[in-house]
Amino acid sequence: MTEKKQEAKKEAYSPEPGDAVLTVPNILSMFRILTIPLIVYLMIKNMWTASLIAVFFSAITDGIDGYVARAFNQVSKLGQILDPAADRLFIFGTVAAMGFAHLLPWWFIIAVFVRDIVLGIFCIVLAQYDYGPLPVHFCGKTGTAVIMFTTGVMILANLLPGNLYAYIYALGAAYALWGIILYWISAFIYFWQGAKLIKEAKNNRMQTAGEK
Repeated sequence: MTEKKQEAKKEAYSPEPGDAVLTVPNILSMFRILTIPLIVYLMIKNMWTASLIAVFFSAITDGIDGYVARAFNQVSKLGQILDPAADRLFIFGTVAAMGFAHLLPWWFIIAVFVRDIVLGIFCIVLAQYDYGPLPVHFCGKTGTAVIMFTTGVMILANLLPGNLYAYIYALGAAYALWGIILYWISAFIYFWQGAKLIKEAKNNRMQTAGEK
């Protein structure tokens, strides 16, 4: 692969964002990060109505910041770090808190944590070949959204009595399973994309070394 093609490949996976810091998406992402300790605290204290409201507003701002970034050309380098960081921290914090509250099974929590830790290590490896974060895949974004929705459904179930609790909890369990399947499918997609880039980078380096 020629140098120009290699550069084009890099640009396809790591588009050049702006350098702006105080954009609307970044402010919303920072707001989400700052509210995560509050949400976890509310869950630990069994303040489920307040937790549900806080989770709802966090989910809304997650959708808004992505839309604003794309629609108004406010994609930034800081935003590419803040938005996924806010998603991961939200999921880590809420899933752990709900595990301690016995609203989610521990196998689900372990599956979430292992996936994100392994993928984080893989991103560090990918960076050694001068590639930035891979573009967010629809499957990964959907899995994240479903897990966030699961959080809200499980909290809602905990607020309901008797048969309603059983019905909503079963619905939440179904979403949890669907979400974790999508979450891991997206991880394998990222591994596959990243492995191709690493292979191409190695071949390019060998070709360059041979020319010398």
